[in-house]
Amino acid sequence: MVFVPLRGLVAGLTTGALGVAFGLMSVGCDLTAGETGSGGGTGGGGCVAEDRAVPYEPGMTEEGAEGYAVVLNRSVSAPPAKGDNAWTIVVRDESGDPVDDLVVEVFPFMPDHGHGGSVQTQVRAGDASGTYILEPLNLPMAGYWEVRIDFGDGTTTLDEVMFPICVEE
Repeated sequence: MVFVPLRGLVAGLTTGALGVAFGLMSVGCDLTAGETGSGGGTGGGGCVAEDRAVPYEPGMTEEGAEGYAVVLNRSVSAPPAKGDNAWTIVVRDESGDPVDDLVVEVFPFMPDHGHGGSVQTQVRAGDASGTYILEPLNLPMAGYWEVRIDFGDGTTTLDEVMFPICVEE
């Protein structure tokens, strides 16, 4: 959070505008355009300034708490973009072997705004072992996204991973 000196902010503001400014500051909004804090955000710097995201590259991997890993083999658009995307992933077990016949669920979430995407991602098996196609992976706005991928056997979740990405305007 950035603290704004009140002397400079208060000068010339009406009572209503002052109330809005204090309200924005109380929920953590940065009133100094272009700065980002250690918590990230895209306040004017875009994805270059976003410190929570991992830059996209084919083959990027995220590991879950139970030892499974998900490899993001391909993204169409590359890097992920605003709108509908398609991801090809490979799920690997603790030994590094690909895992077939999983129930895979995808939850894109934008924590800075408190919402997910508006379109449910469909998942289908790919041609290669352990491969799954996620589409459409809808990211309706620019900014920081957490794409959580849960997978299991249909009754039990075996593991979950999260890809922290940033979508440019």
